[in-house]
Amino acid sequence: GNNLRKDDAENLGYALAYMPNLEDLDISDNSIGDDGIRYLTPYFAGTSQTCSHLACLNLESCQLSAEGVNHLLDSLPTLNGPLKSLSIAENYLGSKVAGALGRFLSTPIEVVDVSGIDFRPSGFQEL
Repeated sequence: GNNLRKDDAENLGYALAYMPNLEDLDISDNSIGDDGIRYLTPYFAGTSQTCSHLACLNLESCQLSAEGVNHLLDSLPTLNGPLKSLSIAENYLGSKVAGALGRFLSTPIEVVDVSGIDFRPSGFQEL
């Protein structure tokens, strides 16, 4: 990672607004947490108004919780084009993301990495 924290994610969100051709965003292994993902969510929602080409989003090991990931998953369908790949791996999320993940999986996503999120059987049943 780049040692990004939640405040850095806010600045990154502002910078991303000036990068409409960005295709891959990898901020894995940075402890941005839920506050950081909330700073980035307006960028994802705003890309529906621009010519965003964001196709791959890697948020592996970002110290996200189920609350932050649910917020993210609910905002991603507003993208101008569908994501091809999303990684939320190695964040302790548990089964509380099952509902939002199930809704998100109805989009044309091609690859979703949920390894190491402690999903548990109850999460799979909810899907």
